[in-house]
This record gives sequence, C-alpha cells and structure tokens, in this order.
Amino acid sequence: MWKNEPRDKIATLSRMHRDLLDSCNGNQVEAKERFIEGIKNDRRFDDLDPSRVAERVAHCRFNGAVFDLDDPQLKAGGQSWEQLRRY
Repeated sequence: MWKNEPRDKIATLSRMHRDLLDSCNGNQVEAKERFIEGIKNDRRFDDLDPSRVAERVAHCRFNGAVFDLDDPQLKAGGQSWEQLRRY
C-alpha cells in the first residue's frame, strides 16, 4: 500500500521519473509526457499541477536540488514562475 506521507510521495515521483526515462531510452520529451499522465492518474497528486510537478522533479533530479511538495507554485491553479518574475 502506498503511503500518503510527503517523503513517500517524493520518492514515488523520483522513481516514476527515473523509470520513465529508462523505459523511453532517455527521450526526455516522451518521458515528460508519460510522467505528466502518470501524475494525473495518481490520486495523491490531485491538488498539484502535473506539468509543473514534472518540470520541477526533472529539474531537481538533474541539478541535485531539493524537491518541496509544499511549494505553492506546484499547486493546481497556482502562479507560475513567469507570473512571479513579473512582480
């Protein structure tokens, strides 16, 4: 049974991203599309914007950054980076 704890969610996202990159033979575009669909299908991530989560997970994994599920920009309907930079 999958747990709904933030640490478990982050581990799931990281594992999904890695596995999809492997199954897509490193094709990042195809992996991202499939990753977004996977996030949409997982009820634990209903309150998050799938495309933003996919981008942020990839950014964090490739750059060694820390992924934060509580980031308001990841919420569905939240402001994007572009919107925040204008202010």
